[in-house]
Amino acid sequence: MFPPWKPYVLSVIFPLFILSWVLCVALFIAKLAMSIFVVLMAIQNVHSVTKVLMGYCLVLQVRIY
Repeated sequence: MFPPWKPYVLSVIFPLFILSWVLCVALFIAKLAMSIFVVLMAIQNVHSVTKVLMGYCLVLQVRIY
């Protein structure tokens, strides 16, 4: 039915396929985690920037009055 090399090829290709799929999933998860981390850092930076801007606004208001 099957050529003699077929099971060998399957036993080699199938684990490689699974390994590549796992690597792709791991890379995707790593990219996702990095993007979430970057977004969180950006949110923290935005919070600090808004604090600084509000401080500047308060100083300007004090100077205007």
